[in-house]
Amino acid sequence: ARFTCGNWTVPAANAPGAVIGEGPELWLNSTNATACNRGRHLICVGTSRTAALRPPPPRPEGAGVVFVSSRAVRVDEEEGIAAFDAQCQSDADAASLVGTFLALVTPETDGAVDRIRFGGTYYRVDDVAVGRLSDIGAERIEAPISVTAFGERGNFVVWGGHLSSPASATTDNCEVWTSFERGTRGGLSGSRDLFRGVNLSCGDPYRVFCVQTLP
Repeated sequence: ARFTCGNWTVPAANAPGAVIGEGPELWLNSTNATACNRGRHLICVGTSRTAALRPPPPRPEGAGVVFVSSRAVRVDEEEGIAAFDAQCQSDADAASLVGTFLALVTPETDGAVDRIRFGGTYYRVDDVAVGRLSDIGAERIEAPISVTAFGERGNFVVWGGHLSSPASATTDNCEVWTSFERGTRGGLSGSRDLFRGVNLSCGDPYRVFCVQTLP
């Protein structure tokens, strides 16, 4: 009864909640904890039918791949954004993903998606469709980028900045990812909102979203 408000009988307790429209990584997430004496909507599930769960079809040939990095990366005073890109490419190579992969973070002046060149639809490595680059820039993706290149799932904190709008000088991207002194915006890999709602310290390590781009 630890996470169930005392089996739904103790108003003084707290319990994690789910976020409608997000992926399974934000189901019963402690960051969505709420007081048990507050009203919340319920998810109602039918039980009168049975059906086999089928995996999604394989991603189409030529589709792009996106994933969240396998480990957290620190801002690098010398390498800057290249340190993030190197982590993405290292993960892709180790997972036998063919192509060039860049970190989805804000460069010096443009938005994060402006450094990516690709016209098709992106998929996770588990063959779940995420959306096109324009969908990523508008935060209209079909599924969260919550899977690493090796198939590990999780709700990880990720570096960000701005997706499509220009950064405010260099104050929103840790001085183009070379300074520990400022803060920036980030997100959660389990959310479809990508860079919304998470304020990050430039001195701490976080993961990055990795996106395939044309060479």
